[in-house]
Amino acid sequence: MAKQLGGSWTVRKLDVLENYLRAYLTALSKHRDKLKLGYIDAFAGDGTIQLATSEPEAGQSILIDEQETEQIRGLVRGSAQRALELDPGFDGYVFIERDKESAKRLHELKRAFPGKRIAIYPEDANACLTRLCNESEWKRRRAVVFLDPTGMQVDWATMEVLAATKALDVWIWFPLGVGSNRLLTRSGIIPETWQSRLDRIFGTSEWKTSFYAEDEKQTLFGVETVRSKIATPLSIASYYNDRLKSIFPAVAPNPRIMHNSTNNPIYLLCFASANPGRGGQIAVQIAKHLLNKA
Repeated sequence: MAKQLGGSWTVRKLDVLENYLRAYLTALSKHRDKLKLGYIDAFAGDGTIQLATSEPEAGQSILIDEQETEQIRGLVRGSAQRALELDPGFDGYVFIERDKESAKRLHELKRAFPGKRIAIYPEDANACLTRLCNESEWKRRRAVVFLDPTGMQVDWATMEVLAATKALDVWIWFPLGVGSNRLLTRSGIIPETWQSRLDRIFGTSEWKTSFYAEDEKQTLFGVETVRSKIATPLSIASYYNDRLKSIFPAVAPNPRIMHNSTNNPIYLLCFASANPGRGGQIAVQIAKHLLNKA
């Protein structure tokens, strides 16, 4: 199956990525005799996006709204295909896709670009990214990483590994309304499995004090502590971007909240650079400009 993310927000996201890749390759064109440039797509799908017609549950794929089917139809060129079509392109491409059928289709896409160096890994993205980052020598390598999960699959530990390379520019498609916000119940009574997922995606359990207020109330049985949700999509977005700033030296200050056709916030598009030098600051300026236009 194609990776089902559909909707106008998906096209905007992919346009931002493609424009950034073009700017990235241009900016580093004078350094290609010294640096090898790569592109890593951690949830590559099969190279295309099939638009569908139903709303997602928490943690599931975003599917296109019925109102938008007349505006956007058929298959959309996915991130993997867009990256491969760039000319001049990258020195190497890594596509990670756990779904076996999608991975097979990526091999078909690979055959359509015989001149490109493409590696396809049909495995868990967190494990694969950790291995690749730890096994690679980054002194003479740079890469752009695109984290495009359908839900809450990206662990914070993976983000720390990416940041430690000091060589990667990372675009993150964070599950805002379709993931984190839906798991944050109004009452503050959250199942342990949900709390664990939130801990993994934020890298801490301290989100509880940021997203909930505690008040003491007198009841027939004495004083009880009552928790109430104060988190909003905007505050969750700000919290996650601040978390990125705690491990990456350069982070775009204006992550873009994407809304569906009924104006509900669904995803957050963030950018962070692991480059601690001037290159990271330049990368953020480019990303900031693209996010403002998205």
